[in-house]
Amino acid sequence: MAGEGVVAVAAGAAAAAGATQAPSRAPNAVTGANASSGACTTDAAYGSGSGGTTLIVAISASGSPADLLFSAQLGTTANFATGTYTSANVVSSQAASASTTSGAAWAENFNNGSNPNQGTFTLTITSTGSEISAGSGDAWQGIHGSLNLTLPPDPNSTVATGTLTATATF
Repeated sequence: MAGEGVVAVAAGAAAAAGATQAPSRAPNAVTGANASSGACTTDAAYGSGSGGTTLIVAISASGSPADLLFSAQLGTTANFATGTYTSANVVSSQAASASTTSGAAWAENFNNGSNPNQGTFTLTITSTGSEISAGSGDAWQGIHGSLNLTLPPDPNSTVATGTLTATATF
């Protein structure tokens, strides 16, 4: 139930300047003033106990585990539709990226518990793919679209600087 695509991730000054370099395979591939690319996977699912349809995008520029995870509860029903989603029309969202070497972390949050709202995202779904019905919910495979994220430093991180931007096409 996963779709695959490509992603570009940049942090710090490189994001603004458009600088690029070869993809890094280090555990902190998305920290500092650099840009890297890698793969992403997408899953969308609705479970009868979940409260709505949730889309998850996992971005990995350095292998497993993912360097950046994004999830959004798109609605309160099993209706997964094409269109553009932002914090203006979703129930909640969150994204996080952290360096395993420095402890720096960046985050996007909207209506996510006690976390402050911060950062922005634009999620465009151009194709929902195929719907698969399961006993307690539905899932979709072959999802196509794009995701643009802007993540400021996580308020709980004392070492993160700059703004992380990520763009995924899947």
